[in-house]
Amino acid sequence: MFHYLLLQYVALAGSVTGCRQILYPSVQFNIENLDDNEAIFKFRFSKGQILAILPYLRLDLIQWSNRYHPDSLTSLCILLRRLAYPERWGSMTRDFGRSRSYLCSVARDVVLHLVD
Repeated sequence: MFHYLLLQYVALAGSVTGCRQILYPSVQFNIENLDDNEAIFKFRFSKGQILAILPYLRLDLIQWSNRYHPDSLTSLCILLRRLAYPERWGSMTRDFGRSRSYLCSVARDVVLHLVD
């Protein structure tokens, strides 16, 4: 009996990484769900301004890492949200419906594209 309990403990302890899992809703980001005041608060730009500068950034040319393929508008909004004010990736998961690693990778790829 002791060996059985010990094996269960080891099996469960091995699957716990020490990092809390953050649950987030499975939602699709849609900028049309925001009004201009909310967009300015979250991104420091209005919806019209974001849509106006989007074609000039040529985000469709990005070579995405980790097999991610976000659309240009979502990827720009992820970067703008991160740059607008200090916010942790975990709190951004609720608005974009994506994992922390996804958000971080997309923002990194956009920055690398804009710097080149």
